[in-house]
Amino acid sequence: MEPLVDALTEIGTWSVPTVMIPGNHDQVTVGGELHALTPLEKCNPTNVKVFTKPTLWRNALWLPYRRDQRVLKEAVAEAVGFTTRDGDANGNVANETSSETEKNKKRDGPYSTHLSAVMCHADVVGASMNESFQARDGISPDLFNICSSVDGSADVRDVTTGADVAAGLRTANKTANTKTNKTTIPTYTGHYHKPHTVPGTRITYVGSPYQVSRAERGQQKALLVLDATLGWAGASLESLKSINENETQFGDPAVTDGEIKKSLIPLDIGPRHFSVTGELGVLPQDARAGDCVRWTLPLSSAIGLGGSVVKKTKKDDENAESPACAAIADAMKQGIEVEITYEQVARPARIPLAEELGPNGLYDAYCVAADLPREVAEFGKEILRDVAAGIAKRADADGTSVASLQMQNADGTQKHVSLHRVTVQGFGAFSNKTCYPLRNRGVCAVVGDNRNDRCSDSNGAGKTTLVMAPMWALTGKTDSRIDQGSQKSLTKTDVVSDGSAKAVVTVGGTVNGKAFEVTRIVSRTKVVSLTYQLDGFDKTLADSRLTQAAINLDLGASIIGRVAFHGQHTVGSLLDANDGALKSALGELVEAETWSLAKARISQSPRSASILVLRMDYYDQKGAFPRTITLTVHSYQSLIHMV
Repeated sequence: MEPLVDALTEIGTWSVPTVMIPGNHDQVTVGGELHALTPLEKCNPTNVKVFTKPTLWRNALWLPYRRDQRVLKEAVAEAVGFTTRDGDANGNVANETSSETEKNKKRDGPYSTHLSAVMCHADVVGASMNESFQARDGISPDLFNICSSVDGSADVRDVTTGADVAAGLRTANKTANTKTNKTTIPTYTGHYHKPHTVPGTRITYVGSPYQVSRAERGQQKALLVLDATLGWAGASLESLKSINENETQFGDPAVTDGEIKKSLIPLDIGPRHFSVTGELGVLPQDARAGDCVRWTLPLSSAIGLGGSVVKKTKKDDENAESPACAAIADAMKQGIEVEITYEQVARPARIPLAEELGPNGLYDAYCVAADLPREVAEFGKEILRDVAAGIAKRADADGTSVASLQMQNADGTQKHVSLHRVTVQGFGAFSNKTCYPLRNRGVCAVVGDNRNDRCSDSNGAGKTTLVMAPMWALTGKTDSRIDQGSQKSLTKTDVVSDGSAKAVVTVGGTVNGKAFEVTRIVSRTKVVSLTYQLDGFDKTLADSRLTQAAINLDLGASIIGRVAFHGQHTVGSLLDANDGALKSALGELVEAETWSLAKARISQSPRSASILVLRMDYYDQKGAFPRTITLTVHSYQSLIHMV
């Protein structure tokens, strides 16, 4: 609370009039009318004004952030309607009687007679989200292509077609304007941090006042000075321009609107971000206290995370110090924050294409790669044969047990699975039957609206439930959710909708060109049924366990559940997992049971002996002709770690 109190105290002393509009991070409610700027206005009501709603003031339209684009479109159209009544400085309109004018004033409130600019906080399609990506979603820039002329007329035109975007929304009492001396009014907006002008428009993002993150490294921040008396045009700042030798710099070069280019005062406040690479890297000369430097070092570097040498690589040079080590230590003394990272080096696989090899083939390849002696290799093969025989004993005679299904060998071909549709009923938030297409959808963003709880926005609307429904139909499992600080998967009771007796999910698609369909039905206490059809044949087995094993075998459902469906906490749970949990997760993707059984079989081997090979290399007195002595020793438990 202390920083907030300090900020409110400071704002309370301001004597210059200040106008604010709420941004997306300020909003508390979906509609945006309850926001975090209220305390700032309350602490200085004389000089601080917050426009909570779209407002037409001093010839400019002020638009706070709104998630509902219709609000912005209607506000622009209404503002254009106000300013096309050809009023004079007092708001009197030529073709209206005085009583009509007064009536409209009373109805509309004080309004501008000449719309000169738009001030907003918006995400515009085509805007630069950072140095690499442009926004693909948001408001069309056409909305702000508002043309105006000195006679007070204004309209909104489509950039491509020239069609009047706002014609259908304007008030009926506007007058027609046939003049052609129109210019596009400027739009000044917040939201994205990079100062720039959206290409092909007069929409300029003012940008953040300082580099908030490393993504803004190198951006020239600036203060934009506008003159309301000149129709919110850029103020003339020739006397304040920054001169760097023979080059004049007005803010970031991405700001291309020539009308305001020379109205930017460069800002050099707050932390700046730099990147340095290598042990011979040099700290930027203009780095200062509070700045952040990411220093990337090779993996062989002897520099620790604190900037100190943690290991010596040359015995004959114990006192040598890396230039980077000294530079990092010096930077830290100056109050510069240094983040040390290390280069990522891709190493070749010791066993190429290991994922395509079975247990025996993988072991043979390992023996070659590790250059294991013949005795050790043969002993390992004997262990693997025993393990395979043990697994076979678990299978029943007709080959329909879970063990039989799991041990069947595939023909080596890859499985190409395509999900075409999912149908849900009584599942999570979907009480009624809902079918959602999945085929050829590209990248989709699923958004929701929780109409039962307006304060929850989209939480609880069923976004994750819908996305994870195919996984549940195929595997009977859901993604992990956070509940009272711990992760858990949804139970049968959790997935059944309130008011429904059972949950039904059907997923259909193809595997290697053959159509399949899986339907899972559960009540709050048990699995009611699990049916499976493939290529027109009913492959449902005697019980749900066997049917699930068949689905896993034919469709690779257990693998699909791991590699194609990722919930909010999937990646985080893997990063936080202990060795046992991580091995268990990986065991669902690779053949791990064979190796676990092999390790146990060595420990329980009746011979209780393994072969330990000691290899010693030595040179003759002249330092040539390396010679090798190999000792074969019978010892106990020595192969456990090898296998």
